[in-house]
Amino acid sequence: MTGNVKFDLDPPPETYLRSRIREWAGGRKVLVAGSTHEGEEEVLLEALGRIDPPPLLVIAPRRPERFDAVAGLAARRGLTVSRRSADESGSPDVVVLDTVGELAAAYGAADVAFLGGTLSPVGGHNPIEAWAQGAPTLVGPHVQNIRELIRRGIQARAAVEVADAGELAAVAGQWLSDDEARGERSRQARDLVSANRGSAAAVASVVAGLRKSA
Repeated sequence: MTGNVKFDLDPPPETYLRSRIREWAGGRKVLVAGSTHEGEEEVLLEALGRIDPPPLLVIAPRRPERFDAVAGLAARRGLTVSRRSADESGSPDVVVLDTVGELAAAYGAADVAFLGGTLSPVGGHNPIEAWAQGAPTLVGPHVQNIRELIRRGIQARAAVEVADAGELAAVAGQWLSDDEARGERSRQARDLVSANRGSAAAVASVVAGLRKSA
């Protein structure tokens, strides 16, 4: 990707899903993991056990055929799991976003986001949806598909790279426990998107490329 890629993405309006996630959280902070791949959910669940107090973890697997496997993975760890499609009440430990097209709305309820395809050697997916929602974002080292976007995000303090469950838990825990610092990163994420508007075609090209590579 070249250095002149710009962002052109308006946050979606308040939705039922955002409100529902906040109800599931019941006052807890929310960590939304978007477009995850095999191997990343295990890292996220391990990290969840290291964060005190634990946030609500919302996992959106990249591929629909993995929804059942991810729900089962969390349940086998003794965690309570709700699935978005079931729309169950209660206060689960983990919500599996087993629907399509709702990730941007889920990011709207996030205090912190994780970008899938970056701990597994996939190359990463589009971070702009999370930043547009003001969600500071954790990424792994595999960002070859979106290297320029992530470079900008790290430079703007909208993103931080982590290598494993320990680092993910440490950074997420720090952000989640410090409302002032997290709020500043949230503002910087929004400002990054706002300052780089004006090229919807460029973003469409980037996202199309990500989809082909996934």
